[in-house]
Amino acid sequence: MQQVYHSNAWTNVHIRKHIQAAGTVSNEVLSLQYGIFKQTVSKWKSCDFTTAAFCAPHNIAYALSNTETALAVSIKRSTWFAFDEVFETSLFKNNTVTRSAFYRCLVRNE
Repeated sequence: MQQVYHSNAWTNVHIRKHIQAAGTVSNEVLSLQYGIFKQTVSKWKSCDFTTAAFCAPHNIAYALSNTETALAVSIKRSTWFAFDEVFETSLFKNNTVTRSAFYRCLVRNE
């Protein structure tokens, strides 16, 4: 799978491989060569992988529980209710959920 870089990425897989293969070259020389901080060079020298998976969340906390999500999706699919009507019927179960969180839940599960 091809890695996707965000627009503010300072390094990519190729630069990280060069940093890891540099061996005894100092962090300061590599930071000047690639225009990155010494701490970044040190981080990638100590890693044994080159993909940046540090920032990805491991667990995503959704506003609706799995039961509430299944209920909302089944109501939406089995009736001709508009979005707001489905949202209002779900408020009986959980009145703390917001309209936008409910919308994202339906979009994610459609």
